[in-house]
Amino acid sequence: MTSTLILPTENCIDEETVKRALLNYEKVFIKHPDDRDFVNGNDVQSIASNAPGMSFGGAGLAKPLGKERDHDIKFEQLITKLKPAIDEGSLVIMAKPSDLYNNGLGMGYHIDDMHRYVYWNYRYMIANEDFIKAASRGIDKNWLVNNDYDTLAPTGVDDLSKHTDERLNDKVAYIGHCSSDEERKVLTRMIHARVASISRNLTLCHINNLVPFTTNVGYSSVIRQMQSNFSAIVTEANDGSIELYNLDLVGKIENLMFTDFLDQEKIKGLTTKETLKLRTKMWGKYGDSKIKLEEALLKMAVDSKDIKEYEKKVKESFEKFLKDNREYVHERMNLGIKIGCNFGALVSGTSLGPAVIQKFVSASSLEMLMTLACPMVFLLAEKRIPDIRKVLKQRNELKRLPGYDLYNFFKPLTK
Repeated sequence: MTSTLILPTENCIDEETVKRALLNYEKVFIKHPDDRDFVNGNDVQSIASNAPGMSFGGAGLAKPLGKERDHDIKFEQLITKLKPAIDEGSLVIMAKPSDLYNNGLGMGYHIDDMHRYVYWNYRYMIANEDFIKAASRGIDKNWLVNNDYDTLAPTGVDDLSKHTDERLNDKVAYIGHCSSDEERKVLTRMIHARVASISRNLTLCHINNLVPFTTNVGYSSVIRQMQSNFSAIVTEANDGSIELYNLDLVGKIENLMFTDFLDQEKIKGLTTKETLKLRTKMWGKYGDSKIKLEEALLKMAVDSKDIKEYEKKVKESFEKFLKDNREYVHERMNLGIKIGCNFGALVSGTSLGPAVIQKFVSASSLEMLMTLACPMVFLLAEKRIPDIRKVLKQRNELKRLPGYDLYNFFKPLTK
């Protein structure tokens, strides 16, 4: 079975989110509450100038993700409630990375390539209005009344840095309505911190083979924008070669969704121990079967030439999947859970409550998605189509699809 990382936001993760993740993944990872930055603050100027590390230390955090009021108290309370899952090993609190917060004094030290990669994806995104609008979704301005600005949206080194290359000073501010310049500055810091967090944590998911999991509409919107950009750039680069033609076909899976509808009240009523008891042998078999189904759908996408033919094969494969796992599906029905698979469209007002949706990314990895989707506007403006084709053609063989999970309201396929 696959494992997941719950992407951190300004708000403390709630117990129901973790329990839902525990019902869908072998292991659930949560970031350390003090792990809020995306690159080392001492390295910002060096990374921006593509130079070796040059620092005397003490720069502070680069672009930290803020916290709601009483975040850490809520986190401690959450950990107490979830202790059985931690003791069992199904829930893991990740360690605060020492290299991110204690790195780089003196001249000429090596800066991790991952930090450079994360930084540049972030900078490309905050210079793009589409990403800023996406990350702004779900922002509640009441947070500005109920929280301290310096805690909710702390100022980082990147906010204060001025670069000789003017392109690096191009940062799009929060676009929505604001009552004052100060409010816009705070909201802008929040949005930029969200983008920085997404850049780092999607990279961590790629490195550790984890599925990103989020309940935040802004975060899921940013990933959707990445997917939209990636699809557009593949279309632009398609030269008719077999490599790019097949990659374009994989985009058929972009609108394919697995949905698990859970009765919110029943999930709330479960203790952590009761949740863990639902992780049975049948549950494990279901997870393994789902991975095999994903691999089969990927192969079908590459082999199919007609979208209607592909949708028919998807329906047949999913019906077989349900039949092979009928005992587990019946077990889940007792929790008010319905399992669906559909080329679906967003609907409102469904009576089934929040769904956990796995939406596939047609890139062969989260790394490839970010490599091309984040700087897409700049790549196309510079007409670097040959370079894009080279990157696409040098990808690893498509064996699995990265995915991300979010909550939303979708129409189920099964009744």
